[in-house]
Amino acid sequence: MIVFVDRVGGALASLAASIAASRGLAARAVTREPLRQRTEVREALAEIGIASVVDAQQLAEPIVGDDEVELGRAPLDVSLYDGPPITAFGDTGLERIALARISRDKIERWLETRDLKA
Repeated sequence: MIVFVDRVGGALASLAASIAASRGLAARAVTREPLRQRTEVREALAEIGIASVVDAQQLAEPIVGDDEVELGRAPLDVSLYDGPPITAFGDTGLERIALARISRDKIERWLETRDLKA
């Protein structure tokens, strides 16, 4: 099983695990921080036909026996928008979905280059 780990509330891990699971891979999502729901993750997944989302779990202990991939650094340097909801230029909804889409595409490309088995 591949375990995607993030330190930003589970949304990135959920994004990666959902994409992996849609390809038939055994995948799980964990975070070491308090869980935070991010609507842009579900929206970015829905755009490519993924409705079944792997929800993240908060985890304190180390992961043993599974392939662990930490998100936000090499080899998967992905991120989500972490700024204010409104700036002097207006709502930041476009920034949120844009970064979710970029991260989704990077994760898809990373999975395509790996010889992962279900």
